[in-house]
Amino acid sequence: MNDQLAPVKENVEIKEDLSRFRLTFRPETGLHYSDPEFDVHVKSMEGVADPERAKEGIRMMKMGFKQQVVGVKNIINGLFDDFQYPKKNKYNDLSVTKGKDSVTVEYTRENRKSIEKYSGTTLEIVQSGDNDKIESSQKYIQVAGGKLIFKEGTAAILQSTGSMEIDISVDYQELESIIFPKHINTRFQQTIQSISQSGNIDVNLVQCTLK
Repeated sequence: MNDQLAPVKENVEIKEDLSRFRLTFRPETGLHYSDPEFDVHVKSMEGVADPERAKEGIRMMKMGFKQQVVGVKNIINGLFDDFQYPKKNKYNDLSVTKGKDSVTVEYTRENRKSIEKYSGTTLEIVQSGDNDKIESSQKYIQVAGGKLIFKEGTAAILQSTGSMEIDISVDYQELESIIFPKHINTRFQQTIQSISQSGNIDVNLVQCTLK
């Protein structure tokens, strides 16, 4: 990002506040997010050889940041999916195929086709939409009662404008008898045309109570 801003760095104002990223969760309504703030403002293009190219680079950086936030939200949504109340007609075209050491599930959800392959404590997922494709690998650990919970995983998001690779890990807390996410760490590397960005996002769920 510093390279992209180098031609105008003396006249650039960056507003950034990741601490604004918040989420609340209720089983009946699901997740609600407050997004982090990120904005780049160029006060003057004086001395810039190609102002239009500089403006396009800044526009791409803003779009890239928004896509990073969307990618993190998608992963968190998946973590909380099992905590929500069941919804009718959530899945379409559902099929299940049992193999020797695995089970493959295919379905359509919100106009996205998904293929999930379960093998022991590993889950491989391929999701396809109109303009993107997501491939992920998830590892689970066993807890009391023989239940499996997500521990860590990787994802690759492929779009027409670029790509993103994400690593995620989760630590848990116990709320009475329920095991609930406590700390979610996400590391990402994103490429959009000639712009490359990387970063780390921590989400800490504190003061959680059951009602």
